Amino acid sequence: MSTRSGPRGAGPQNGDWGARREFGGTGRATPLRDRAAHLLPRAPPVLCAPLLAAGRAIDATNPHAVLALYAASYLAGGTGSALVAWQAIRGGRVDVNALMLLAAVGAAYLGSWTDGAVLLILFSTSNALEFYVMGRTRHRL
Repeated sequence: MSTRSGPRGAGPQNGDWGARREFGGTGRATPLRDRAAHLLPRAPPVLCAPLLAAGRAIDATNPHAVLALYAASYLAGGTGSALVAWQAIRGGRVDVNALMLLAAVGAAYLGSWTDGAVLLILFSTSNALEFYVMGRTRHRL
C-alpha cells in the first residue's frame, strides 16, 4: 500500500480505497475485497428496514416472532457500526457509532424496540450515504 498522500493527507494515491480499515480490511485491494467493501455499507439499511416492517406487521399476533425480527433488525442495522465502535473503544475513543448503539440498546432495554430499530435504520442509511459520497468524491479528485 502506498503511503504517499495527496493534498492535506487525502490518503493513498494508488486507488487502494477498496479495503476499508473500518470493516476489518488490511488495506490490500483484491477484487473480492473491493466488491465486499463496496456493497457492505449499503446492506444494513436494506436488511434492517424490511425486518422492522415485518416485525411491525405481526406485532400483535406473535410476540416471540416479533422479538426475533426486531433482534435480527438490530443485528442487520448495527453490526457495521458495532465493528467500528469496538475498534474506536479499543483505541481509547468513544465515537458516534458507540453512542448510537448505546441509544439503540437503551431503547430495547426500555421496551421500545421499534424506536431503536428506526434509529439504526437512519444511522446505517446515513453511513451508507456518507460512504457513497466519499467514494464519489475520491474518484473525482
